[in-house]
Amino acid sequence: MMSTNISRRGFVAGLGAAAVATTSTVTLSRPAEAGHAPAPKPTVVLVHGGFAHASASWNDVVQQLQKRGYPVMAPANPLPGVAPVLCVTLVFVLAHTILYTSIAAFLDRFGMSDSTDLVLLAFGATCLLSIWLMGARIHRRLRTLTIGSILLVAAAAAVLALMADSAALVYVAVMLWGLGRGGAPTLLQTAVGDAGGDSGDAAQAMLVTLWNVAIR
Repeated sequence: MMSTNISRRGFVAGLGAAAVATTSTVTLSRPAEAGHAPAPKPTVVLVHGGFAHASASWNDVVQQLQKRGYPVMAPANPLPGVAPVLCVTLVFVLAHTILYTSIAAFLDRFGMSDSTDLVLLAFGATCLLSIWLMGARIHRRLRTLTIGSILLVAAAAAVLALMADSAALVYVAVMLWGLGRGGAPTLLQTAVGDAGGDSGDAAQAMLVTLWNVAIR
């Protein structure tokens, strides 16, 4: 009888020791497991360079980064305002109108009156190319494309005014002009719409009115 009690006590003590050992093992193993937890990934901040009212130009990149577990921020840039865009539009359209209405007289001055059709064909072809190029990249590079368009027309005017002493330079200048002019309406209309925000429709109506005034 005595030996039976001793054996039962020993069995119970053994279970207790095993329980304590198991609890200690689990308790000690938790910090070790926590130590192997992956470090949080850094937040990625994306800054765009267009007139866009929001940062839609980064949508594809944001989705790819988020799928990989990166927190992403894409804040919108401050907008330039409607008035500056309208001023740029007025000057741009006036410059284009002066070039277009005087190109025939200009060509006649340099003995290229017989080439007027070919010159205008080169202008029209590069305009079409410009429309395609601007349309493909307008949502990613609106500001850059708008500035580039203005600079191309300015460069064309400078070449025609100062260095057009050969037919080749005239064609170069006209093609620069076409590249700058072709996508300009889309660029300026998008820019003023984004700058107008909730009043974008009214801003675009003002731009159309100003455009029509400038070409008359």
